[in-house]
Amino acid sequence: MLPKPDLHQVLALRYIQGDEFNGESCGSAPSYKDWHAAIFDPRTDAIVSRPSEADTDELLFEPTSSELVLCKRLKEWWATTEAYINPVTVHSVSGDHVPKRIHRLISDVHPDVEPHGFFDCTVEVLYQHESNSGIHTVYLTDYTANPSLGVIERDWTPPQLNNKVMKMELFGDAAAEGANMNPGDYYEFRNAKMRISRGGYWEAKFDDRVDRMQKLSTDELEHYPHLSALLRRKKEWQEQVEACGDEQHFPHALFEQFTRNHHYNCTVEVLSVSANEADPVFLYVTDYTPRNDLVPVDTTHGHWSSLQDRIVKIKLIDEQAKTGKNLQPGDFDTWAAHSDCYANS
Repeated sequence: MLPKPDLHQVLALRYIQGDEFNGESCGSAPSYKDWHAAIFDPRTDAIVSRPSEADTDELLFEPTSSELVLCKRLKEWWATTEAYINPVTVHSVSGDHVPKRIHRLISDVHPDVEPHGFFDCTVEVLYQHESNSGIHTVYLTDYTANPSLGVIERDWTPPQLNNKVMKMELFGDAAAEGANMNPGDYYEFRNAKMRISRGGYWEAKFDDRVDRMQKLSTDELEHYPHLSALLRRKKEWQEQVEACGDEQHFPHALFEQFTRNHHYNCTVEVLSVSANEADPVFLYVTDYTPRNDLVPVDTTHGHWSSLQDRIVKIKLIDEQAKTGKNLQPGDFDTWAAHSDCYANS
């Protein structure tokens, strides 16, 4: 639902796209696009807060200082021309110069970074896989942390790095190139864009020309100062990991000893494997210790009725899913697990 400004208030729209209707140019804001709106009140020179409406709250944004200046200029223009304006005439008000896209660290990017979420970056490839509909997904790092990206926990990245990983989706010709990106490769992306995923986390997308994504060589560091800086951060990170030694290894624990949002090793018996053609795979396991905060599972078959509050459901994706499909009921295995994977949330 589009916010409804009162007469003489300014409606600010962000990320709408150009379109055409009945032969005339117009704007379009499809429901499946990440566009946003704000209402500026010229009488108070402030953004209006509206009563909570579920469909509206997600659209609202806080304008930048340059956007507020543009709203004020529109107010001033209207005050001098309101009595003379032809109601069918379209007038434009120029705003501040849009900042130039610059090279940024993963720690510094967000969907509202100027200009309009676009940025350049230099990164190391950690993992890549083909997704649906011709999209290729890559996971990247520059060894800086951004908490809004979410924590990536996979068997292809060490736990000490999981808060420094950026997910990027490649489209078009860039998606075809994604299959050639190998772990350990270094790339420069020019004109990537940060956005908000359906899950509420930030992730990057890149659908520009292939010549704007370049594989970099460590033999030519004199030409790539951002890669040199990345390698220095990588060395510092490696030294920190080595200095911590065994402190970074996951402790072995029983399910009843787990604390939320921590990593542990655990030894379990596999009770069941629920696997389809596609991800995810669900494992049902037990170590015969009880908890009262487990997600509910069906205990009506077999001897599961005697294991009430002792069956843990584990979700596996990507490479972990392939491993999980090879397990059989009665198998015993040792896993590295995150304690939030089993608890109600």
